[in-house]
Amino acid sequence: MKSIFKRPLFVFAAVIVWLALLSIVLAGFVSCNSSDESKTQAEDANKEKFDKAAEKDAQFVVDQVSGNYAEVKLAQLAQQKSTNAEIKSIAAMLESDHTAVLNDLKSFATKKNISIPAEESQDAKDKFQKLNEEQSTAFDKRWCDELMDKHTKGIKSYEDASTNLEDPELKSWAANLVPKLKMHHEKLEACHKKL
Repeated sequence: MKSIFKRPLFVFAAVIVWLALLSIVLAGFVSCNSSDESKTQAEDANKEKFDKAAEKDAQFVVDQVSGNYAEVKLAQLAQQKSTNAEIKSIAAMLESDHTAVLNDLKSFATKKNISIPAEESQDAKDKFQKLNEEQSTAFDKRWCDELMDKHTKGIKSYEDASTNLEDPELKSWAANLVPKLKMHHEKLEACHKKL
């Protein structure tokens, strides 16, 4: 009788071990792609919820949430890594301002039932990692380059949003943010010229 129960128990244990290993492999795969999945999941959810016009507004919110997560992290990195007092000061301002923008976007998304990503994109994480590997003097210049580029694109995106989006509240909010983004860009540009 003992041999009847030993074999099924062995098979059962082998299946459990195999399933455990499979779940570990899948969890690792999912975590590697979670940044892009978070944004993609938000985009897909919004496609199902909204008509074309409202989906355009939702896409703007998704893109800006993802982008502002990245800008906050880059600002935090500069405060930790840079030895330049001006860069640290600009980074502190950027962290504060982009955290406020992120909070505004989250509130708007909640109010309008827009699905948003939980973090920055994988591309932003890759850029962060490259910047983190830079030495101090090279870091300052590359950090300014990256943030000037982000702000140039951001200004264009917010200007377009202020005229092309459907939701009047979102259009007005985007228009009101453009001067602050331009001021950020000017400060970054002035700092970059001194490096």
